[in-house]
Amino acid sequence: MGAGSNKLLLELGGQSIIRRTVQVFAGLEGIDQIIVVASEQDLSKITIELNCLRPGVIRYVIGGRERQDSVFNALESLSANPPETVLVHDGARPLLSASLVERVLEGLKDSPAIVPALPVNDTLFRKTKEGTRLVLRDDLYRVQTPQGFRWEGLWKAHQAARKAGRRATDDAQLMELAGIEPLLIPGEEENIKLTCYGDLRLAQAMWTILEKGNAEA
Repeated sequence: MGAGSNKLLLELGGQSIIRRTVQVFAGLEGIDQIIVVASEQDLSKITIELNCLRPGVIRYVIGGRERQDSVFNALESLSANPPETVLVHDGARPLLSASLVERVLEGLKDSPAIVPALPVNDTLFRKTKEGTRLVLRDDLYRVQTPQGFRWEGLWKAHQAARKAGRRATDDAQLMELAGIEPLLIPGEEENIKLTCYGDLRLAQAMWTILEKGNAEA
């Protein structure tokens, strides 16, 4: 992002990105507990940002070296009294809707793993030693979060990956490696992940449009 600080503390529509993200979950009755995983150096600032959202529901866990380690730490903090289901969401996706979270929760009633995704619309090429090759996109999807899982399956998948030294880009991949196939449900175009500065500018434009639509409704 090049912001010189944690991008989750940058503002979007007058509030921090992390607050925008967490308040979606905090506003849902189906969410009993929220665990925010943060680095030790940012923990106090993030706590201040979230201290008014559902007191007693939000807990904090120190993250690990990589994303997978951070999720493991959060799951481990739940292991003494585990829930039936758990959602994993990127803090840098603040424009998700409450309805998306509810659809993921609903899907977990019939499936052990639910993943929101959107079909790939762009033309794709793979670069090889022999040159560029067209990649057929008919069966390709862009994966989003929140990803929903039955607790037992996700915890076992993480434990097995740690024991075997396996790394994955997200939890759905870990579940697949453990032999549990995630079910894809429709994601949302607005649910972008803020990675570079251009993403933040796009999110600001999207936020303005969403707010205008809500006001008119």
